[in-house]
Amino acid sequence: MSSQQKQAVLNRALFTQRSFDSSRIAVLSTLIHRFAEAGDYEVFVSRTHRTPLRLEVSVVDEDAPYQHNLDLATLQTPEKRDCCQGGKGLRLHAGGVLGFYTSQGVSTFQVRISRLGGKEKQVLLNHAEQIPAGDFFTVTPLLPGMYRVSDPVNKAEMILKVTMPPVPEQGKVEKGEKARGERRSPVYRPDQPVLITVGKKGFDRREASLFSGQTLVFQVQSAARLRVDLEKEDAGTTPPKKRPVKPPRPKQQA
Repeated sequence: MSSQQKQAVLNRALFTQRSFDSSRIAVLSTLIHRFAEAGDYEVFVSRTHRTPLRLEVSVVDEDAPYQHNLDLATLQTPEKRDCCQGGKGLRLHAGGVLGFYTSQGVSTFQVRISRLGGKEKQVLLNHAEQIPAGDFFTVTPLLPGMYRVSDPVNKAEMILKVTMPPVPEQGKVEKGEKARGERRSPVYRPDQPVLITVGKKGFDRREASLFSGQTLVFQVQSAARLRVDLEKEDAGTTPPKKRPVKPPRPKQQA
């Protein structure tokens, strides 16, 4: 009896990515667009070195999902002659969101969303230029260090500090420490993102801290274009070497 084993593929780009840009969707970033009103919409996805893709989204007030997530890396590539014809359709409830992300590869993606039905297409989102109010953009930095977060549209900047997560032993509190009221060490929770709002007055804080692999979510309250750039990599992120275990001393016989 023979069985085929699936080989694991390591995406090295994940561990060397030093910058994020809201105008491009890459492996460690996500764009979430909210459809506030019912209607018919066109989603046009452009991809590096690949044929563009067109989708249609029907937003309705009746029974329909409130969220769809599109893995752009797995969408079927159309033929060039079919790139601008009707593609796969989605139904979404009014007020629902469409999430765009990519699970693999090094390609980057750009999204443009237009509303259909009028004399001219009404462009609601041109991802290559800026993100409109009401949308979300997320990044998940892995390299520890100091990052500069900037938004040239609202002329805003902030600092992001990314550190290695604590080892499990550091998250424990001894009975004596608890009795003395000492503060518990931070616990690594990658499922709990940090939320930052950005508006006409800039970011809602001057600095933020994350553990490596934790997600930073930008809630866009005014049109913005976001960049996250690693300016100073943390040189002390190499895991400490384990000390060799000393063998027990032999017992001396009386």
